[in-house]
Amino acid sequence: MTYQTQACPFTGSGQLINPGRRVVVVEPDPENLSPIKPNNQTDSFAPVPPPAAPVAPFAGPWDGEAQTCLAFILPMLKDPGSPYVRDVHKEGTVLSMNVYAKNAYGGYTSKAAACEIKNSQLDVGWTNIHLKRLGWFAP
Repeated sequence: MTYQTQACPFTGSGQLINPGRRVVVVEPDPENLSPIKPNNQTDSFAPVPPPAAPVAPFAGPWDGEAQTCLAFILPMLKDPGSPYVRDVHKEGTVLSMNVYAKNAYGGYTSKAAACEIKNSQLDVGWTNIHLKRLGWFAP
């Protein structure tokens, strides 16, 4: 067996702690104080207007189906009056697109969306599955 021959560091064994000098708080003289003067520079930060929606809405071979899908997604958006779609493409019966809508700060944000279109009709069950996979809160 081996025993420790020296004291452990920071234990304070054998060391006197001198409280040192007392701290004296000095009250400032109110006559010598001057108020902070505002800066004369005009650093005004004007709010930046949000980016405008695209000039032309999506027009393509799946325009009607994209509008049907967007109408289904509208109740899930925070600002249902502002959305538009871009990058619409279709693989089989799945219509994929990016939905752009206003966020809480007045700017636009995008999110991928997908809808199942069968015989020119929206399949609600499969559309909900696709939207949940893409992070939407679908009913």
